[in-house]
Amino acid sequence: MVSDAFRRDAATNASRPTRGRTAEQRIAEALRMGEACLDVYLAALPAGTTREEARARAARIKRRGRRRSDASLS
Repeated sequence: MVSDAFRRDAATNASRPTRGRTAEQRIAEALRMGEACLDVYLAALPAGTTREEARARAARIKRRGRRRSDASLS
């Protein structure tokens, strides 16, 4: 019995969003999307917040991630 689960599907590969774009184009698009997300975040912050401050705040939030719980709570 042959499993088709591991076979490549040419139609699926052709319909992928990366089709026809180079790595440089995909990276440039990701950077543009990141800047657009920063614009939205900046719009939600108080008036007068600089773009650099918004970028720093977003980086701090991103770096928080999951933290270990306090050992005394276990």
